[in-house]
Amino acid sequence: PPPPSLCHPLKWRRGVMGTAQASFAACRASNPGGLSAECLSMRMKNGSEVTYSINEYESFCALRDTMLAEWGYMEAEIVGEAMKEAPRPGRALPEAFVAAFDPVETSSDLLCFMAWEGVDPNRDRSAEIRLPQEEWEAQWSEHQERCEALSSRARAQYDGSSPAPAVASGQLVAHLTYLCLRGELPEGRAADPRLPTAFGLKRIGEERRPPPRRGEDLHEALLTQRVGIEDIVGTGFGKESVSLRLVNLAGEPLKIAIRQGSVLQHGDWQHRQNLLVSVDYIVHIPEGASVLKLLSTYCMNRSLACPSGGAMALTEFYFEDARTLASQSLVWDFFEGCFGGP
Repeated sequence: PPPPSLCHPLKWRRGVMGTAQASFAACRASNPGGLSAECLSMRMKNGSEVTYSINEYESFCALRDTMLAEWGYMEAEIVGEAMKEAPRPGRALPEAFVAAFDPVETSSDLLCFMAWEGVDPNRDRSAEIRLPQEEWEAQWSEHQERCEALSSRARAQYDGSSPAPAVASGQLVAHLTYLCLRGELPEGRAADPRLPTAFGLKRIGEERRPPPRRGEDLHEALLTQRVGIEDIVGTGFGKESVSLRLVNLAGEPLKIAIRQGSVLQHGDWQHRQNLLVSVDYIVHIPEGASVLKLLSTYCMNRSLACPSGGAMALTEFYFEDARTLASQSLVWDFFEGCFGGP
């Protein structure tokens, strides 16, 4: 289904509220008096003037109550006049939403913004408030084009000369850039990929990395084609959350070192968590054999869904801040700071 409209509290959460705030600012500038029983006329987003009936105004009130109940702010059965008389707060609304529309139960600005965003007062009052299907499809298509443009630039920069087979890094840079921009990609041009150093990442070949204490570094073995990656599958983060299958191509037994801080990416725009290997591993691979190794990982992006059994790729990047790598919470704190989080 289409996503919620920009007037919905879901669109006012920290990190995703920029578009909603900008649209409300435009609405407020065009309609400083809001929409109320005393002021039923307003200017719409397309510049047209609309005057609603008192019945349509009451429908907007009912739809607002349904929207707040859907969020969990009030019990679903508390609607209409009963809500105004005896509000029953539940789930807290996003701070930015409250700052814009307080008091939300009676805000004329909120009703006006609902109309501005295309909410139909004649719709089913129990229906979720979502974007019109055609508008959502157009926005989604444009957003995907911007995402792909960002990916293309990042892949051209970081994957065009990848020294090792089965190693890719561009999509990681694209995704981390997207998170820094809060998903607000520029119109008319591809976004500029952020430098990996903005996220504390170092790149194999550009930074001198001490050799592992034991075994042969996985990236080096891939570069010299002594080992190959058959597949990498992520199922979450934490203990044994990634399965890595390596195949021996060297004609002799191998001991491969998988280093703490190695970074794993998704190959496309899945909007799922990228992962860091959380501890060092030594994998023994007999001559001519392949071995499956389960790896424990840290999640790099806590606001996203976990990997769910999809293919992942080893990148050329690694993270070696030992203090941060001491725990998952420290990893989250570090990367949220990079993304501009609280």
